Amino acid sequence: MNILRVIEHSCFVAGLIALSVFAFGYITPRVHAIEAIDTLQITAQNFAVENPDTSAWSQERIDAFQQAQATSEQAIGVVHIPAVDIEAPVFAGTSDSILDRGVGWIPATRPLGANGNVGLAAHRDGFFRNLKNISLGDTITTQTVTGVKTYRVTGTATIDPDDVYVLEPTASATLTLITCYPFYFVGSAPERFAVFATLVE
Repeated sequence: MNILRVIEHSCFVAGLIALSVFAFGYITPRVHAIEAIDTLQITAQNFAVENPDTSAWSQERIDAFQQAQATSEQAIGVVHIPAVDIEAPVFAGTSDSILDRGVGWIPATRPLGANGNVGLAAHRDGFFRNLKNISLGDTITTQTVTGVKTYRVTGTATIDPDDVYVLEPTASATLTLITCYPFYFVGSAPERFAVFATLVE
C-alpha cells in the first residue's frame, strides 16, 4: 500500500513538472504576444513605411511584398537602421504573410519597446538584405506607441538555425535581429545571421 502511495505521489509530482515545462515553453511566449498586441496595437497606417527601397531585393520577394499589401495585419512599430538604409514596419509574429510585408517580432522574446531581449526577424532577400553591410557601432531605432528607443550594434554572428540561445532573456535592454544566411544563397539558406545591439542610455 505504501509503495502504491509513493508511486502515486511520484506520478503527481512528475505531472506538475511536465505542466510547468509546458506552461513555460508554450504559454509564456503567447502571454508575451498578447501583452505586446494589447499594449502596442495600432493601425498599420500609423506605422506605414512609404515606398521602401526594394532595389536590393529579389524579384520573388518584391512580388510577395506587393501581394501581401492586401492582408490586414496591424503594425506595432517601425525599425530604422540609417547606416544601411533599412526602414520597415514591424508586425507581431513571424508568419509568411507578416514577413512578406515587413519585419516580424518573435513572440518568444520581450515585446517591442520593452526591456530585455527583443527579437526581430525578416527575409534575407527583402527588408533585411542590407544587414550584410552593417557595422559595429551602427545605430538601430525602434518606434512604438510608447516612444522611440535607440540601440547600438555590438556584434554579429553566423549561427545554425537551432542556435536559439541568441534569443534567450537578457538582464539589460537588447535587440537581436535574425535573418537567413548566406544572403545570396540559392534555395533554402543553411545558416542564420544575427545582429546584436544594446540600448543607448
